Amino acid sequence: MGEGNSKTKLSEENLNELITTTDFSSSEIQSIYRDFMKNSKEDSLIGKKEFTKIISKYFPQCDAPQIAEEIFQVYVNDMNKEGKLPFRDFLVGMSLSLKASSVETLRNLFNLYDVDRNGDISIDELQRMSRALQKYMRRNQQRSGGATAITSIEDTFKLLDLDDDGRVTFEEFQGAIQRNPDLMNILNCVL
Repeated sequence: MGEGNSKTKLSEENLNELITTTDFSSSEIQSIYRDFMKNSKEDSLIGKKEFTKIISKYFPQCDAPQIAEEIFQVYVNDMNKEGKLPFRDFLVGMSLSLKASSVETLRNLFNLYDVDRNGDISIDELQRMSRALQKYMRRNQQRSGGATAITSIEDTFKLLDLDDDGRVTFEEFQGAIQRNPDLMNILNCVL
């Protein structure tokens, strides 16, 4: 993984721009920056392996290795052909995940599942994230003594697909989560 980059503080100009762009405070940004730089190569970028390590710290309730590839693809700028993530893009993604309003959070979560970016989620797209969902459901069953209202990917999809057309639009996604808060816990495990 390398020895990390020794630069541990952002310039005042960069810090001010990031405070304006994200909802993080100066101290939060500096802390995240230190974590990022500890894991970055000399080019101040991180790859999927480093991304997974950092995400595991900020989202310990999720199985980061299982979902990192999907999340990483959402975070990585399409123009970046090398598959590396600069700090600014990482921080903006973290801000959207941790600090966004509920509608923004739902939109980001929806976009994560909408792998082909066609504006709806198919059962196949939901199944791509099934390992993380199944792991969450197993943990939830163990904590609740074996009973849980949502027991499969198919059950989850049925709860989301309000008009039963085999596709979940953002409006259906939002409505289903508002009616069933357990869905947010299950689906949010990937963010």
